[in-house]
Amino acid sequence: MSKIALTPNASGSGTFTIAAPNSNTDRTLTLPDGAGTIATTNGIKEVLISDTTLNNTTSVEWSTSTDYIAYRCVLNELFVATTGNELWIGASADGGSTWSSANHTVLTSEASNAGGITGYTRRTSATNGMGLLQNPSQESAGADRFTSGQVMVYCDASQDSYARISGIMTGWHNGTEFIQGATAGHCETAGINKLRVYSSGGVNALVSGRVTIYGVKP
Repeated sequence: MSKIALTPNASGSGTFTIAAPNSNTDRTLTLPDGAGTIATTNGIKEVLISDTTLNNTTSVEWSTSTDYIAYRCVLNELFVATTGNELWIGASADGGSTWSSANHTVLTSEASNAGGITGYTRRTSATNGMGLLQNPSQESAGADRFTSGQVMVYCDASQDSYARISGIMTGWHNGTEFIQGATAGHCETAGINKLRVYSSGGVNALVSGRVTIYGVKP
């Protein structure tokens, strides 16, 4: 029979407490069969905020926090309702009651299998949000023609009137495979306290796929 030994540190004066949660269910914590140091959330720099499976979804929203200086958004095998519905990052300064429709600057570039890099597109004060992707394919375009990629959203709580994104997406639109990069910026007169991933197609335009949001600690 293996044994469990708790060893105090003779040099320290603090008390190390192991506390049980408020629960009516028996739990078992199994230690790994290997030497090492157990990590806690205090040492983890990237924390899962939400993991959403899309099903005719309008948007994926999350609140900003002083715990994080940036957010990583992973989009996996995503389809939109209609080809040409763009993907956007939106920002709100009132908890999501209203979403800004101005003060965006978007720069995108694209490369495709139809003829190389198509150049840069710059849109100042874009009306819909900080652009992630233009013209992804809809679900009826084929099961293998989804869009995947990731984007970083930089929104530091110490300067939370500003949000900036950079990312790269890959997928299909209009029967062409492509890679598209995007950078964008947004400025609010008050602090940004909520962000979202959504589509220019509006209600229920995110047909299927998965959006996972991580918070990045300082």
